[in-house]
Amino acid sequence: MARRGFDARFSTAPPNLLPLGRHNFSHIGEIRGFGPRTEAGDPIPKIPAAAPDAEHQTFKFPFHGLHYGIKRFPGMMDQITQSKRLEYFFRVIVTESNVFEIMRPASTETVVTNDHHNLQTKQSTSLPSSSSSDRVIIAGAGPTGLFLAYKLAKSGIKVDLVERLPDISDAPRAAGYYGATLLALKDAGLLHLAAQRGYLTRAVGWRTAVQDDGHGNKTWGRLLCNIPFDQGSPERPEMGMLLLPQPKLCELLKEQIHVLNGMQPGSVKFHFHSELSNVHDDGHGVTVTVRNPETGIERELRGILFVGADGAKSKARQLLGIKLQGHTWPERMIAADVLLRNVDVPPLTQLHFVVHPVHFAMVIPLERPVEGETTLWRFSMATDPTDNSTEEELVREENLARLFENYMVGPRPPQYKVVSKTVYRLHQRLANRMAIGRCALVGDAAHLNNPVGALGLSTGILDCDALATAIEMILHEGGPLSLLSTYSDARRQVFQSFVSPTSTANKLRLQQEPVEADDDWLIRKMQNPTLETLHDFIQPYITVWRTDMRTLVAEQAARDEPILKANLSEAF
Repeated sequence: MARRGFDARFSTAPPNLLPLGRHNFSHIGEIRGFGPRTEAGDPIPKIPAAAPDAEHQTFKFPFHGLHYGIKRFPGMMDQITQSKRLEYFFRVIVTESNVFEIMRPASTETVVTNDHHNLQTKQSTSLPSSSSSDRVIIAGAGPTGLFLAYKLAKSGIKVDLVERLPDISDAPRAAGYYGATLLALKDAGLLHLAAQRGYLTRAVGWRTAVQDDGHGNKTWGRLLCNIPFDQGSPERPEMGMLLLPQPKLCELLKEQIHVLNGMQPGSVKFHFHSELSNVHDDGHGVTVTVRNPETGIERELRGILFVGADGAKSKARQLLGIKLQGHTWPERMIAADVLLRNVDVPPLTQLHFVVHPVHFAMVIPLERPVEGETTLWRFSMATDPTDNSTEEELVREENLARLFENYMVGPRPPQYKVVSKTVYRLHQRLANRMAIGRCALVGDAAHLNNPVGALGLSTGILDCDALATAIEMILHEGGPLSLLSTYSDARRQVFQSFVSPTSTANKLRLQQEPVEADDDWLIRKMQNPTLETLHDFIQPYITVWRTDMRTLVAEQAARDEPILKANLSEAF
């Protein structure tokens, strides 16, 4: 019975292709038939020793019945004991003839057996043959697809980016970034550029709806509490909360990709007007069929890996047969970007949540508000769950004006201009897997949560942060394809244990009477927070939310090391 990792490669069912690059022995489940003799009892032929000054040795042998491994070399067990991991390097080249050519370190003693069936009949779990394209195909040129493409291209991995629209979307969506998301943007070299296009807010607050001031005008509702983000600065934006509309982030990412293309032509190829119609993973690579929605003409792209970043209604997820499990909230949200003349601008808590049992809302200044000037604001407002109006009816001028009465301060009627508007539903859903074979999902294609607390797009960015590392480890460092499964497990766990319960609590905290909200544990703690309280609150948004793939893989290797050590001792 084939076991995970190298057991399947080196004993009971070797694949038709061997891995390319670097591997960690801690991935070995169990090694069998690997001693000085074959399972049939015949002596194992050895490859001649390399020259004393040789760094690598290259040799060839027939493709049929290949069984490749390494034998003990001086200091091997000491290296395992000292580092708890053992790495070795080898490169496999598949020629047109029926021959393998392998280059491996001269310090290892290579053994070959011929006691297995024709390997051409076995399924490969390794990297693709040289006939496959070395590009990664990404479906969806939204913020997650663009960010992943940028990260991969920056590390030298070429990308085909497929998008059904004629250009990137300007629909009003996410706007707030903080915690680990800012650190991911910083590590990608994008944070300071993003901060220049947005601005750092100083606090996030919870308020009641606006109230009469006794003179026919409206003033701000009662401030229940706020969370300060006043440590952020232009020099250290990662310490604050960045407000930047999603379309502006997409513009920035697209510009930076073009910069990379200028330095390394062809790093990222954009395929606009190309909707996904099929994805085929043949074990050696992925063939993606795209269709022009206007002409109906189809064409194929060939890649080494495929990533679906095509949003909540993901065609990639559907084609891969991955299910989205969870529930949909009864309310709908209306997001309206509005140019508004600023009146009575709060000095600290400008970004705030409005607590209301039905019409709860998020009020977000998309530009730094200055008293007396007109700037852009985002009003994300909940509808009555019993309201059966169509989306067109919900965004009519009279309905928006009625809702704005709950959130806009100043003289009546308020003076504003709606720039954009959209209606969307609220979900708490997670894909039953975020990777299968050579394919993976990120962002809304993999999970959906309500927007209260800015955990949606930010979680998608952190997916890409983790997946980019996994792909780099696979393509540049010879890591196993199973790293995609490691990525899937880790990010699904983050969503299940942190993102979904936190965003659910955020929504329910808003969806109540203010007197009830006064008794909420978070609101009480943040009414007079200490440094320790603030640290305890923000820490999970730094440590839990983000996945460090390299640390995760190293920790898994360390846990497997005792079993590895015993198996290696028996094998050699």
